[in-house]
Amino acid sequence: KDFYARSTVRLPDRDLAKWYARSTYYHGVFFGRTEVPPGCNGTSIESFAGTVCPEYDLVLSHMALLYGNHFDEARRVVDWLGRALPRAERYAREGLTLHKVSTKYSRGAKFAPLMGYDGTIVTPPTEGEGIWAHEDFAGNNAALMALNYVDWSGDDRYDKLARRILKQTTQV
Repeated sequence: KDFYARSTVRLPDRDLAKWYARSTYYHGVFFGRTEVPPGCNGTSIESFAGTVCPEYDLVLSHMALLYGNHFDEARRVVDWLGRALPRAERYAREGLTLHKVSTKYSRGAKFAPLMGYDGTIVTPPTEGEGIWAHEDFAGNNAALMALNYVDWSGDDRYDKLARRILKQTTQV
């Protein structure tokens, strides 16, 4: 009840309204009392073993939470980014190998498309996906989520963390 009371939308098209209500329900289930959504591709443990997906899924869900004024849930995602950041900084400095592809940077933070709830970078299922080691899409999205949270919520307590994530992810 509290989740649905945060924002309201009137959609004159019945089918569209049904899909909107269903997607809002999914967000409520996924973000109810969890820190981040229960994994890439929803709750399916068959696809990527339910890892966190900062490359696509997480940033899209996070934007929807912000647009719907669900700041408590959106803040928990930024809290997770903050907890994962030290590990992402170690991956940049100490190096990361995904299958046969390796990267190493003198500084910065390396987020990846698939990450565990503790910030562990998960090796992708196929060898060809090892090229993700060079990709910085997930890092860009980490900065985007943190900065968007501060911007939309007005919660200045997260300004320093958001700027740190931006600085660190732009150095890889």
